[in-house]
Amino acid sequence: MLNAETLAFLTDLKANNRRDWFEANRGRHETALAGPARLFAAELADRLTATSGAPVTARIYRLHRDLRFARDKTPYNAPLHIGSSGAGPGAWLVGLEPGLLVIGHGVMAFDPAALDRWRACVAGGLTARRWPGSWRGSGRAACASTRPS
Repeated sequence: MLNAETLAFLTDLKANNRRDWFEANRGRHETALAGPARLFAAELADRLTATSGAPVTARIYRLHRDLRFARDKTPYNAPLHIGSSGAGPGAWLVGLEPGLLVIGHGVMAFDPAALDRWRACVAGGLTARRWPGSWRGSGRAACASTRPS
């Protein structure tokens, strides 16, 4: 899966973000980045599916940048990004570049009942409670209704 060769390729891509360099290193891209990223994405999807009980799809973000409106005309996205979807409204994102690993989770859209609860929480109509399990003590809180849903 992702390894030292992956990071070395990403480091070199960031330093040489040009088409001529990439074309000369296309084979290395496949063996050091694209192949390992596909394996990682498949493993991520399998583990999230097992954890959530719902099918999850992991997708690798495009390598090529959309340059139409960009001031920065470098042709490639130097970081590797993999996103997931499928298990409820939330999605996971994994970002990797030399010296930085980002793991995030967010919600793109709520169903109407969840949206109403979220709005009430933000407006102060609900009480906060701590996340269970590994979140305990992290200082993060979730909104919990004081009335039945």
